[in-house]
Amino acid sequence: MYSEVDDSILKGGPVAGDNFWAWAGQSRPGDNWIGDPPHEPAGWYSVYDIDRSTLAIIASHVQQIIRTQVQNFSMGFPSDGFGHGN
Repeated sequence: MYSEVDDSILKGGPVAGDNFWAWAGQSRPGDNWIGDPPHEPAGWYSVYDIDRSTLAIIASHVQQIIRTQVQNFSMGFPSDGFGHGN
């Protein structure tokens, strides 16, 4: 999915970014307000502060988005990063 987001940004398409479901941080399943809606098991889709592999994937993707935005800016579109053009 990340490559599809990057391609859309690079081509000035309708997708300007993405996000993961919920940041749980230091919370753990069973804690209140973990990030998942009430109908989902607590922590089902959450990203935790100790989930190093997921955090590394997210960090790598952020860097790729930044590179794509810089490339778009150098090409003259979309300068604001949201597909609005110059």
